[in-house]
Amino acid sequence: MFEIIPNWHPVFVHFTVALVSVSAISYLLGHVLKDYPLGQELLTVGRWCLWFGLLASIATVSAGFIAYYSVAHDAQSHEAMTIHRNWALLTFSGIFIVTLWSFWRYFRHTHSSISFIVCMLILFVLITITAWHGAELVYRYGIGVMSLPSSTESGHHTQAESSEHTHNH
Repeated sequence: MFEIIPNWHPVFVHFTVALVSVSAISYLLGHVLKDYPLGQELLTVGRWCLWFGLLASIATVSAGFIAYYSVAHDAQSHEAMTIHRNWALLTFSGIFIVTLWSFWRYFRHTHSSISFIVCMLILFVLITITAWHGAELVYRYGIGVMSLPSSTESGHHTQAESSEHTHNH
């Protein structure tokens, strides 16, 4: 059977980060260029990316909870996981609220406002902070990593130093 190791969270999270980030940038540029055809297109891109970003974030948070309660970890990494989870819940709440606001604006045929753009930029900051904490879990604590290669030396050696290391740089 097809299995994602260790879980689906790393798959979904990249969609959430990409879609919400592109949405924030598109809304900002669309607002700046709103008097031009490109500006209207960017606002449409921002809206669709935000809406799909909400769907992706529902999958991301769901898979994140499964990961939170299932991956092997120690006490120190548990604290880091809890910090990441708390940032993720704050970020998800922001995505949910701003997406509802976007729906309301769309169906009421209202234009983008500075307050909406500021909220999108805050979402961009929140998702960046949350992603950083997630990266810390993987790269600092090794959470979700099945195995690490054994290393006998610090640093990186060249081809000439070892016949076992066969790829070129």
